[in-house]
Amino acid sequence: MRLKDKAYIYGYMTYLKKETAQILSLCRSSDYGRLKALLVCLYQKHIEGEHHYYESLPPSEYPVEPIPYEWNYFSERPLVNFNLAMKLLRQIYSSLGNQEYLPSFSSLAKQYSVPLITVRRAVKILSDIGIVETTPGKGTRVLVGLDNPAPISSFTTPNLKKALLQYLQSMQIILIICKDVARSVFPMLTDSSIQSTVSWLQNIIISRDYYMTFGVCFVLLSENAQSPALREILGGLMHFQYLGYPLNDMKPYDFRFDSRSTAVLLKSLEERDVELFAAELQSLALDIFKAGKEKLIAGGIHEAEVIALPSV
Repeated sequence: MRLKDKAYIYGYMTYLKKETAQILSLCRSSDYGRLKALLVCLYQKHIEGEHHYYESLPPSEYPVEPIPYEWNYFSERPLVNFNLAMKLLRQIYSSLGNQEYLPSFSSLAKQYSVPLITVRRAVKILSDIGIVETTPGKGTRVLVGLDNPAPISSFTTPNLKKALLQYLQSMQIILIICKDVARSVFPMLTDSSIQSTVSWLQNIIISRDYYMTFGVCFVLLSENAQSPALREILGGLMHFQYLGYPLNDMKPYDFRFDSRSTAVLLKSLEERDVELFAAELQSLALDIFKAGKEKLIAGGIHEAEVIALPSV
């Protein structure tokens, strides 16, 4: 704005004051549909100004490297502990079996470049969730497996309660944005990435592991978004889904085993139908959110009652 003339600055500031007043008014009246539309328009106008500015610059002499992006939401305590807990969950699910042992705390601290206390807190979260069990002198044993569901000591355990609320809030955000994200990213998908996901969904139908469907389709979007920032944020939201693991074996759990959603999403990918894919992914996210909230309340976590169902 400093590079523009006074007339531009005055006009733009007047526009911002007017839009801000309207934002406050819509917030007070809880008119979130119009508020969302207004914020999108405001963002688009801002981006247009950015484009005009960068187009006015002389061309760079060297190729411009993408700017790295890190979602700082995970960098503050206690979320840094949850972030490591989610990484350990991914490691457990991908490379460790039931009754195997995690590496030592010092090895994990070195592997993930974090203080030892962060490792201890992350493992404590997994212990409260029922994923691992730490035995002095022996190490940390993995308790999960197809033949050995992880036990849950109590939904009111502070770490478990906090983790499950984080899970539901992340599901709420995903539900709000997933349709728009799908519409944005889908046209950019390569044939190979689509075919890979098609193969995943075909295997899911054969194995009947329908609980994997949402994660497979959301990861397709998070890994193929053009914006590094969007990839980072979508990946972070997907990490939170691992914290919902304890809810899988609680009733009602049919939303995790719905063959219809898998079949529709498979059809949308095979036919390259972006609207069908976006609508069905949002529908599945809605089922997951509703069931997750119901399970948390049934488990005694009444704070979940204020996590409202967004208008989508």
